[in-house]
Amino acid sequence: MKKYISNNELSEILASYDLKDLIFDYYKSVEPDTDIYIFHDKNNRQYCLIASDYLDETEMPCEFIFEHYKDDSAYFRAIKRFSYEPEATKAAVGYVDDGNFRTMASTGDVCMMYEVEDLSVHMNEKRDSSSLCQELK
Repeated sequence: MKKYISNNELSEILASYDLKDLIFDYYKSVEPDTDIYIFHDKNNRQYCLIASDYLDETEMPCEFIFEHYKDDSAYFRAIKRFSYEPEATKAAVGYVDDGNFRTMASTGDVCMMYEVEDLSVHMNEKRDSSSLCQELK
């Protein structure tokens, strides 16, 4: 059974990046071992937490295209990658991470947080905000 990052843990991961008051929009599994959690802020800037077995650092800005599942796709342009705070409780231990970008979820997934633009997600099924949480504080 697929494990999702809980509401409380999402809040803890966001706090590790010193991001507060983001509003959760939805969750989407984009590859067998990769999930995205989409948020926005009060200024309608969009954010994406990518959770996967492995994430490497890419040059910024960068484009993410996920087309693994038939009739489902996700695209966004990452314009900023967030570093976690020095005292972050969710820092990914055991990774060479000079930029302090990676956090770790209890699901075993490594996570990275991005501010994104040009977000486009097409899907047959998604978990909406009511199934995880309305607002993370």
